[in-house]
Amino acid sequence: MFKSGTDYLWHSSEDEDEEADPFIDDSLAPLERIKTYYYRSDARLHHRLYAIKDLSDAALQVGFEETSKTLLPMLQDIKCDTDPAIRQALVDQIPTLCDFLKQTGGEDGYNAIWQVMLPIVSLFTTDSNQQVRHSAMDCLVALAGKLLHEDLQPHLLPLIKSLSKDMTDEEHRVEAAELMNLLASIIGSELCLSFCIPLVTTLTTDPMFRVRKAVASNLGNICRTIGSEQTTNLVLPLFIKLSQDEIWGVRKACAESLVHISENISPEERQNKLVQVFEKLISDPSRWVKSTAFQALGPFIATFRNLTVPEILLKFFNSMVMETKDSKLGDSDNVTFCAFNFPAVLQTIGREKWNLISDTYHLLVKDVQWKVRRSLSFSLHVIADILGSELTEKILLSIFELFLRDLPEVKVGVLTHLSKFLEVLSTDTRERYINVLEEVINNDDNNWRFHKLIAEQMGSLSKLYSPTVVSEKIVPIVFRLLADPVSAVRKSLLPELGGIIRSLDESPEQQKKFQERLVSFGRSPTYQPRLLFSHLCAEVLYQIDIQSFSDVFLPVLLNLKTDVVPNVRFTVANTLRVLLQHDKLKHHVEIIQALQLLQQDKDRDVITSAKGNGDLPFEVVPDKNSGSSSLSSDQTPNISKSNDINQTDQTNKTLETLETPIATSSKEPTSNSENIDEPLHTGQFATEETETQVPNEQANSNLEITPMNTQETPTQETPTQETPTHETHNHETPTQETHNHETHNTEIHNQETHQDQMVVSESTKSQQNEQTVQESNITDQNGNEAQ
Repeated sequence: MFKSGTDYLWHSSEDEDEEADPFIDDSLAPLERIKTYYYRSDARLHHRLYAIKDLSDAALQVGFEETSKTLLPMLQDIKCDTDPAIRQALVDQIPTLCDFLKQTGGEDGYNAIWQVMLPIVSLFTTDSNQQVRHSAMDCLVALAGKLLHEDLQPHLLPLIKSLSKDMTDEEHRVEAAELMNLLASIIGSELCLSFCIPLVTTLTTDPMFRVRKAVASNLGNICRTIGSEQTTNLVLPLFIKLSQDEIWGVRKACAESLVHISENISPEERQNKLVQVFEKLISDPSRWVKSTAFQALGPFIATFRNLTVPEILLKFFNSMVMETKDSKLGDSDNVTFCAFNFPAVLQTIGREKWNLISDTYHLLVKDVQWKVRRSLSFSLHVIADILGSELTEKILLSIFELFLRDLPEVKVGVLTHLSKFLEVLSTDTRERYINVLEEVINNDDNNWRFHKLIAEQMGSLSKLYSPTVVSEKIVPIVFRLLADPVSAVRKSLLPELGGIIRSLDESPEQQKKFQERLVSFGRSPTYQPRLLFSHLCAEVLYQIDIQSFSDVFLPVLLNLKTDVVPNVRFTVANTLRVLLQHDKLKHHVEIIQALQLLQQDKDRDVITSAKGNGDLPFEVVPDKNSGSSSLSSDQTPNISKSNDINQTDQTNKTLETLETPIATSSKEPTSNSENIDEPLHTGQFATEETETQVPNEQANSNLEITPMNTQETPTQETPTQETPTHETHNHETPTQETHNHETHNTEIHNQETHQDQMVVSESTKSQQNEQTVQESNITDQNGNEAQ
């Protein structure tokens, strides 16, 4: 018998005849696998783990009665397993099992949760393995949410009380402190006050500092549950006492919890007592306590909303950057936190007090750490919104320009929120900065992610400008981005096209020109723009007037149903199914007929796309007399309009195939092109007919797809000798657009294409015999064409 190199880990050669099968028999039912592989005396660990992970599936298969009779008794054996991995796997299965019991067992199933499951989880909270204990705590919280509120006190709370009183192991008391905080929102305010607060008070005086630290770290949920008044009266005194603990770890935990306490106490106590606590923490002899307090300063100031922020706190905030005699803090982490929290602090104090922290902001802008500047660049639009148009143009425009010239890691923040920043500016100033878009496209030609960021905002940017500016400045950039070699850029722009069209509503002539240029993609002699157009139609459907869509876009889309390239027909089928979800199009005869035709396509993937997932309101029934297909007579199209979220999900699915770069030449890519990033659907290469143009709309009615007689005129492709262009990206590497698996698909296709090659034949009434015409343009290395 063959043995792998790792078999010696499980057995010796002497046991070769009696060794356990290292493989799992998947033909067994889940319950049988558990019985077979968990209870075998020679079962290996991975056998038993596999069996335990089948518990939920076994319960679903056998039903509630058999689960209660057979499966639940097994848990009593499994919970005593000596291997912690088995106990861990059991804990992970319990929440799903409880859901099953509650849904299928009624009252008996619910009783099994607290009679069987809860004791097992309770046992694991004191397990010797730390990971098992932590998983048991999470499981206990999940089970608590499944119990009725009246059952929490008799069945759940005694466990927590037992843990809090257990003096044999401090870990158990730590778990009690954590569990009370995790369960606070579930058990409610009344039980928190009567049960948790007395236990928390006792644990704050525990002799072990790790227990006191756990209490200080786990007060947030309790405070939110019991409310401001009770937090001020009962919890704040405990917190102040812990903040003065002799162990720095406990004080550090208080610094971390300071914001949670501040959010849930009265404004008066926040001003009078909590500020004093913070002053002591920020002056603590331990640098760890001090650093944690500074990191919490920004969020702490933000809790003073609608109040006057104490000047001492703003002084501390400024000291995070500026070294003074009283504060020599050169901690780079503090500077980073200062930059990150600056917008929240400014929003709290308001633009009227900008001068109190403006010097700090200018120092942060010039900080040598790019991470600090990056944080500020991402929040520049927020600062602009707070300061308003006048101060923004006076103070922030120079910073905006500075960030645009900074490192790509900093520049990306400004570009991410470019439209929001420009929105704050006055109309005249905003128009002066429209050139930023063109500069990004021209100067960052190799950074496709910047192009993508601009593409994602073209719709919102168009709303900021007049139709004249849109048509003169924005539209040219739109078509450059539509021709971007990176598919992610093109896909990001498609959802924005509807907004650009609407921004031209006041200029019908410019709007018509823009739509005509978009429609021209559907008539392109190369297949990539046609593919893009089919995706485009799915995106603009719900963004423009349905009548305009039907008049301008739909006829060209329907014309592509007989496109010579299978990938185009594949995408058209997806888009047509999306159109049928629209209330005004769900009975559209031409769309239904187009899908009927695509359901009889020669390409199996096009057929699959046209049929969808059974969500069409009709089915194709072959017509025995004519050989064609028709709608089932007892079926009427009836699809209700889907909501925007579902429509977006379906549209996103259609974008899965939009991975081809837009070609600028008139040539279709050949089968050996290495720079094509289109993920082809199964079994078909997109470039079978490399030079065939799209038939016009009039001819389409007479076109049909027929198999070619490959034995008469075999076609041989001549590979081009062009060197594929490779992108160079700054600092970041985009998703590789040339997929290795396409090479394999191409090889398979080259074998299949001689068996099933498609051509377009035009049938006329006078013709008795069909003629197949195939034209190929072969481009030599010098760029000369031969017919």
